Amino acid sequence: MPRHSPFPVVLTGREQSTLEDMARKYTSPYFMVVRAKAILLAAQSLRNDQIAERISLAPADYQQVAQTLF
Repeated sequence: MPRHSPFPVVLTGREQSTLEDMARKYTSPYFMVVRAKAILLAAQSLRNDQIAERISLAPADYQQVAQTLF
């Protein structure tokens, strides 16, 4: 069953701006772009399966990314 992260993600305006910049840069390492996008989507209180779909990762792969975030 898809679930929300048990950890609320609250970003300051500066953090959000920095992550948005990272997520848009095509010259950034791929893993950093994926993490930035995942954090931004988690801050919108999306379920883990929704985040995985939006960043084009299999749910199992997203779980690995999420574990490194929290």
